[in-house]
Amino acid sequence: MALWSLALMAPGPLPLVGPEELQKHLAITKSLLEETMPCYACENAESFNVIKDLENTVLKTDEEIARCFHQILNLSFKVNKEISLQSQKSVEDNCESEVLRQWYFDGTLP
Repeated sequence: MALWSLALMAPGPLPLVGPEELQKHLAITKSLLEETMPCYACENAESFNVIKDLENTVLKTDEEIARCFHQILNLSFKVNKEISLQSQKSVEDNCESEVLRQWYFDGTLP
């Protein structure tokens, strides 16, 4: 914000300071900024690297979960199919041929 806009917003008149005192205040402000800013810049860089690593980990984990979920669905399908076939074979082994003929060809139940 420009100095003249601050002067317009100030409730009263600004105290007049000489160029030497202004230079002194500017030097102090510059010194304080130089002390604090590099520290924050380093912390921000470290935080950014940690966040990037976390993002990569999350993306890899998401891909792995999707792959595992797909494998589980495929395995579940195969297990259900195998159990159904075994159950069907067990029923066929224990039923008479006439009952099976009715089930498969006539569509009726005994």
